[in-house]
Amino acid sequence: MKQRKDVNMPTQAHKPENIALPQSVMDALPHPIAMVGRDYLYQYVNLAYARFFERSTEEIKGLSVSDLMGEELFEQSIKPHINRCLGGETISYEVFVPFPGKGERWMRMQYFPSTDEKGSISGIISHGTDITEEKKQQEITLKRHETELQEQANLKAIFDVSPVGKMIVNEKGLVTRINAALMPIAGSEPLEKRALKNPGDILGCEYALQGCRNHENCSHCRISAVLNRIFETGQSSTDIESTHSFTISNKLNPVSFIVGGAPLFISGERHALITLMDITAHRKTEERAAYLSAILESSDTIAVLKDKDLRYIHVNKAYLKLTGHNDPEALRDKTDRDLFHGIASPEDIQMFMEGDEKAMLLPHGEELTMEETIRTDDGKIRTFLSRKFPVYGQDCKKFIGVATLSNEITGRKEMEEELRLKRQQAEAANIAKSNFLANMSHEIRTPMNGIMGMNTLLLDTELNAEQRSCAETIGSCASSLMGIINDILDLSRIESGRMELHISDYNLNRMVQDILSAMEFNARQKDLKLCFSIAPETPTNLRGDSLRLRQIILNILDNAIKFTEKGEIRLHIHPLMESHKEVLLHFSIEDTGIGIPEEKNGLVFQKFSQLEPCITKKYGGSGLGLAICKELVEMMGGQIGFFSIMGQGSNFYFTIIQEKQQQVLENPMPSDTSSGKAQELFHEKTARILVVEDDATNQVVALGILKKLGFSANLAEDGAQALQKLKTDTYDLVLMDVQMPVMDGLEATKKIRSADSGIENSKITIIAMTAYAMEGDREKCLAAGMDDYIAKPVHAMELKEKVEKWLPLIQEKAHEKKEA
Repeated sequence: MKQRKDVNMPTQAHKPENIALPQSVMDALPHPIAMVGRDYLYQYVNLAYARFFERSTEEIKGLSVSDLMGEELFEQSIKPHINRCLGGETISYEVFVPFPGKGERWMRMQYFPSTDEKGSISGIISHGTDITEEKKQQEITLKRHETELQEQANLKAIFDVSPVGKMIVNEKGLVTRINAALMPIAGSEPLEKRALKNPGDILGCEYALQGCRNHENCSHCRISAVLNRIFETGQSSTDIESTHSFTISNKLNPVSFIVGGAPLFISGERHALITLMDITAHRKTEERAAYLSAILESSDTIAVLKDKDLRYIHVNKAYLKLTGHNDPEALRDKTDRDLFHGIASPEDIQMFMEGDEKAMLLPHGEELTMEETIRTDDGKIRTFLSRKFPVYGQDCKKFIGVATLSNEITGRKEMEEELRLKRQQAEAANIAKSNFLANMSHEIRTPMNGIMGMNTLLLDTELNAEQRSCAETIGSCASSLMGIINDILDLSRIESGRMELHISDYNLNRMVQDILSAMEFNARQKDLKLCFSIAPETPTNLRGDSLRLRQIILNILDNAIKFTEKGEIRLHIHPLMESHKEVLLHFSIEDTGIGIPEEKNGLVFQKFSQLEPCITKKYGGSGLGLAICKELVEMMGGQIGFFSIMGQGSNFYFTIIQEKQQQVLENPMPSDTSSGKAQELFHEKTARILVVEDDATNQVVALGILKKLGFSANLAEDGAQALQKLKTDTYDLVLMDVQMPVMDGLEATKKIRSADSGIENSKITIIAMTAYAMEGDREKCLAAGMDDYIAKPVHAMELKEKVEKWLPLIQEKAHEKKEA
């Protein structure tokens, strides 16, 4: 049941007596009329009323309204209105009533109070009008209106959210509405504040100051042309491209756009819908693309663009020149297999395509660099350095394909190959040089060992003054010669990059005292005073290459003694900087010698440089010592320098970085203790040493020195004899030469150490005593299983120190074995 809102009618306009008509008249009326008493019973209905219910008037008379209308309809809609009418109101309302014969109908009901003779309200008079058709028409009209509103809303939404700029212009040429897409050009000021401006003002046209379409250039305005066409002919215009300068962000900018327009009627008035599609960015992209295309077309760089299936889309002139093609269109949809068949090998073609496939998987902005090769008709291989990268659309989302930019590097590769060959040749020459130096070192050291060793033995015999002077001269000359040989070998190591520092613990104070003891004789011969001082705060228990530090100090001290005729030489050491782990030490050696000319200062640390030929002749030297010192100092993280005054002397100084020992042994001089233990051992048992040496002279030297030192020694002439002697006799230590016939020292050592050697004491101490003194020779000996190393020529004190170092350990092992 449907009900419309009540419409109250003026009571005085519808007095019951005014509508009291004869029954015949009421029956003739087309509208249903009924009289209902206060008890809600029908007192009278006309024929029209009865027909609605398909009953007779007599059948309805006396029935209750609820009997005819139904209880629910009566209670909810009819009774409340009857009660109000009984209260004196005239009621009008609309109600949806189900009729037996006519179905559900919309009725407009009017209730008038009815009075009796006394003027009291005794009931109501009901008058009904069937408004079903009227309601249907209203619904149709309402739906049409709602549809129109929805269409207008849709059009408004389309207008507002369209990515294309739109404006609506009335016949007066004023803009009544713009959409959001036009705001970047027109500005963000709300339209209602613009007070209906013309298009030129809205868009900030450079000619709008004189009024839109009033400037002489406005005759060329595409927007004006479209407006004129619409209002004059009523015809639409599309796809008219134009460029205008508009004010954007207070700056005049050229804007490219496509203009379109169509007639539009709003509230019966003519308007024009103008569309402006901004293509400025598109045109700039096209310009950039054209610019890049021009660069690529004129460039020697080969440019190729392929689609996702690796089929050619575009190539530049450099590619056409390389491949011999004339028409780029003929290459479209071809693959590398199609185009390089017969030009490149199948393996090269596969490499091209695999590179493209890898590049396709790269993220936007990344690239793959690789070398690619092709073989020409004459069999020559051409090499290209290629950069491959994925290509995406402007939104960086749509994958287009893969691009390759290639430059030929055949000449560079040939140059690199030539340099590689030259480098190999240089390396081979260095190896040959190193081998030569190693062999020469060995060949020189072997006889030098005999000369110096025999001379040492000679000096220990009874000689007259003249004989002793000759022997000492021989020793001095031999030492000078060995110094030159050692300098040359050190220089060779440095130049080849094979010089290495061997780090170990040492005591700085003790090392310097040993150096001064060695130099004391030379200084005393020239009546020079040799002084040494060390700052009290200087750490002395250090870690570093003490042998190389000794070499630096000895070289500078030797030069100081050599070039000083009278006076003194002072060595001073003090720390410059110190941390928990390291210390920067400063060494200075000051003499009162001849000094260095200022113009010669630049030559001091150069290789093979001498200050004057006459000085070289008088004092000797190879000119390598200080150059080697400089290299060693720099390897130790320091610097070397000097200052000198002619006739007054020189001061050479250098700095080095050394580690500090973290744990210092309570007994800092193990060599003395070892010596003591060795002497104790000699009292208990004479140590037996096996000398393995093939050179007859060196055999005499080694046995003579050992005998002089109080050791018992036997001889083996090669490694094979040494193995035999160790199997049949007992020895405490082996002095092993390296280069020997039959079996060399390295092979002999390995066999001694092997488990199936048949030697009872396979762990016997073996010390290499060899003329191989190049960098790495010591390591080769230790790697073969030897325990220590002495380079020839062998000095008696050095040999004594080595033997005494190892014999206490041998004695301890013997005690452990005895106790076990």
